[in-house]
Amino acid sequence: MKKILTTLTISLLWSNIVLAKISDAYYEVLYEGCMTTAKKKNRSPSVTKRYCICSADYIDKRFTDDSLDKLVNAPNSKAFNDVVKNISNLCNRKVGFD
Repeated sequence: MKKILTTLTISLLWSNIVLAKISDAYYEVLYEGCMTTAKKKNRSPSVTKRYCICSADYIDKRFTDDSLDKLVNAPNSKAFNDVVKNISNLCNRKVGFD
């Protein structure tokens, strides 16, 4: 029974990841919002742009519009904080800004 439940859980999680895709309009809003916020960090324009592309791509690959809405509507939740921290750490490493 445990094997069946484990297989079912993994398959449901995998299907969510495979189907995850946010709309182009949502992607643009995320990217522009990131650019506005990141510019305040006094980084070079190329670093800021790469960081924001990385952030928007990360979200695009892992969320749908609905799942992202749920996450954004709970800005003080542990899940929201974990996602922001993971994106920040990953993208800072990718652009070479630790």
